[in-house]
Amino acid sequence: MTSNQPVVSVDAVALRHTDDRVGVVLVERQYAPFRHRRALPGVMMLSGESARDAALRGLREKCGLTAESVRWQTAGRYNDERNRDPRGATISLTQIVVLHPAANGRDSTWTIPLDELPKLPFAHNQIIADAVADVRARFWEDTRIIPAFLGDTFSTLDVAGLAEQLELEANPANLARRLGSMYADTGRTQPAGRGRPARVWAGTPAIPEYPGAGDE
Repeated sequence: MTSNQPVVSVDAVALRHTDDRVGVVLVERQYAPFRHRRALPGVMMLSGESARDAALRGLREKCGLTAESVRWQTAGRYNDERNRDPRGATISLTQIVVLHPAANGRDSTWTIPLDELPKLPFAHNQIIADAVADVRARFWEDTRIIPAFLGDTFSTLDVAGLAEQLELEANPANLARRLGSMYADTGRTQPAGRGRPARVWAGTPAIPEYPGAGDE
């Protein structure tokens, strides 16, 4: 990176819901700059490569996560903050990913709760904040998001907890009605402590189909 012409990097903001918390996947950088610092699994985009495929490559090469771990993926914003990379001018394209809760990466991969993030290099804190804001904005509109985080079946109580982790308002009095307009009622319930049992809903995430994924 010696030219003044910006290069394009792709940063995967990979979110997971585990132990009733939402976290983001970080890796330990192996090379300068910021060697041994935690950061998003970013890669430089290759010639002819899409941002989606570059993000999957970063998750595979840096985290040991396969495409089958991805439950939902969409394009996020770009970041061209000046001097974000000491090696030269870069533009970051964000890919927002929701991983299967049971997805496991290498030992050098961590899922850090959103409210415990350290200061990260390459403007990654801002990139994560923007990605989470985009998920919040789509949460009640895109019916694929909740099943991506929680699985194919989930209770009203589960959704309330997920919404709280994402700092979204979820009025308990209206939540079941809202979910009823988005998902199928299974007819089952889940105990909810001292309160009324929580309804269980069914939904399907948009698990992406990746050409050639079965060939690896």
